Amino acid sequence: MQQRRIFQFPLRAVVAGLLASLVVSSCSALAAHPEPLLSATIAPLPHTPAPTPTPTLTPTLSPTLAPTPIPNNLWIDLSGVSAHPDGALYSGDVLSFRIEAHNGGDTDLSRVPLIVDWGSGHATGEIPYLPRGGSGATDLTWVWDTGSLVGTQTITVTLDPDNTTGDPDPGNNVAVASVDLRAGRPAGEIDAQWQTITSACCEYHFVTHTAAARDITRITRTADDAIALVERRLGIEQKNRLTIYLIDRVLGHGGFASGQIVISYLDRNYAGGELEAVFRHEGTHILDQQVAKGERPSLLVEGFAVYVAGGHFKIEPLPERAASLLSMGAYIPLRDLANNFYPSQHETGYLEAGAFIDYLIERDGYDRFVELYGGMQREPGERDAALIDREMQAVYGIGLDAMQAEWRAHLRTLDAGDQRRDVAETIAFYDTLRRYQRALDPFAHFQNAWMPDIREAEERGRVADYVRHPRAPENVALETMLVAADEALLARDYDRVETLLQSVNAVLDANGVFTDPIAAQYLGVVRAALAAGYEPQRITVEGARAEVWATQSGGAALVRLDGSLQDGAWSVQ
Repeated sequence: MQQRRIFQFPLRAVVAGLLASLVVSSCSALAAHPEPLLSATIAPLPHTPAPTPTPTLTPTLSPTLAPTPIPNNLWIDLSGVSAHPDGALYSGDVLSFRIEAHNGGDTDLSRVPLIVDWGSGHATGEIPYLPRGGSGATDLTWVWDTGSLVGTQTITVTLDPDNTTGDPDPGNNVAVASVDLRAGRPAGEIDAQWQTITSACCEYHFVTHTAAARDITRITRTADDAIALVERRLGIEQKNRLTIYLIDRVLGHGGFASGQIVISYLDRNYAGGELEAVFRHEGTHILDQQVAKGERPSLLVEGFAVYVAGGHFKIEPLPERAASLLSMGAYIPLRDLANNFYPSQHETGYLEAGAFIDYLIERDGYDRFVELYGGMQREPGERDAALIDREMQAVYGIGLDAMQAEWRAHLRTLDAGDQRRDVAETIAFYDTLRRYQRALDPFAHFQNAWMPDIREAEERGRVADYVRHPRAPENVALETMLVAADEALLARDYDRVETLLQSVNAVLDANGVFTDPIAAQYLGVVRAALAAGYEPQRITVEGARAEVWATQSGGAALVRLDGSLQDGAWSVQ
């Protein structure tokens, strides 16, 4: 039996190892980027309450250990037990659990039962599929109403409690963990509730006291313009308003689309990107279903959305950026990309796909592409590359390989200009962002994202899963550095992008120790602001001075603070 405390701060991902991924298909996942609202410079009032204390990360270097033999039977590891919502847990929270299990045997398993017991109650579930030599996971959503409980609570997870699988060693099927429930709740959540408004294009759902609620007028104008553009480019009219959820938490790269669109919209939006682009891209994913009725390979789905949007994370020249990838040696052969789209390097895959669609449409027109995209039928066992190749031969008269050769020859004739540096820094930025997520915000990573059914959450009045996230000073410091790097990228200040990313990676290389001088400055500013009762959202550090845009507990109003460094210590006013 194994026991641990489920720490509600994210360094456990560095110390205990990364959680195995439960893959969540994401669209290009662009990110919304609120603009600061102007406000007078103010000093904290004497009675301003300090924010709820957040545990300080204590980085720990993992010792070098002899490899632990992997069990050759059904087993559960403590790193596969997590409690949600993310961040700190509070008395009165309705908790969910993600449980990951492993199968070291030589037989595939399905519907493996499990039970989570917390003393006064329990919840049951099952792992849908556990391949031999692999892992599987399941979510138990909103199963434990903690009521008035405060302090450390013990939970026990038992895999296959009745040994229906015939496991030869059920002793490693039990894990005991604990969660810490704090008294009180974050001020912004106490009376928070979902709100709904409509515009010409869309119906918006968001939580009160958030950046989305504050900026909803600007958001609706941007969305109306973006969706109107998508309609014009697709040559269709939407049949119904699109449903858009705006959440105060970064997930993946900032956006998901299925029956509805979910967009990260918050001030400290470290996923970057431009709001106009995210609405265009995600809107295309919904509206192009009127264009394509058959099979829709990911390469074409995501490429078409990038093409219609006019770029990936921002509006950009797709042919020149694809030419940059080719000249940099970063190009992924289309057959490989088609068969492994989402696992491929994200920015490369999306740019290539969008630029390839752009080439097809420039070559033979929009209608010819729609003929390909709108009527694809997969043969039994056919992979995406073979499907695209066969259908292209029918529509264009040449297959995928021949079309790729022709396209690559065209790309070599283009002058990429400064796009090559921009592409390289964009890839570096998002690789760093995902590295940060894996280490210190693991359930924001697109392959492991924690996002229970948002429609059901709204019906039940649940908000914590969509506004709460790790807020330790170290998280805030690294996230504000990523925000600053994204702003520098949009401003084409590539040297500053590199400097900031090197500092973020230095902290991650050191398992969370802020010995890097630039990162240490950001952390000092963050600690000073938190001590004064403010949560930094954006920070610009220039020597011994800092400009900070911050919010206070329970509100979304942005205020500007001026920071100064004296005698090695930061202060803000």
